[in-house]
Amino acid sequence: MQSKAQEEKALRRLRLMTDITCQTLAKGSTTLTEAYNLIFHVRRQALSLFPDKADTFDMIYGRRFHRILEEKGELFSIAYPFWN
Repeated sequence: MQSKAQEEKALRRLRLMTDITCQTLAKGSTTLTEAYNLIFHVRRQALSLFPDKADTFDMIYGRRFHRILEEKGELFSIAYPFWN
């Protein structure tokens, strides 16, 4: 179990990672493959911080990433289940 300070530090790190990822995706300089790789890297890092929160990550951040890519007109595949 994490202490309150450790949990807050992990949350700040997660927030920073996801904010940077969202900015990178939104600026439009990544290919779809690069975007997917970036998202999976952030997801893997998030799950290392919060191992039991995969569903929560997928529901919140997966949808956030999906929305950004959708606004750019990118196509999606059912191979990425956390976007369902």
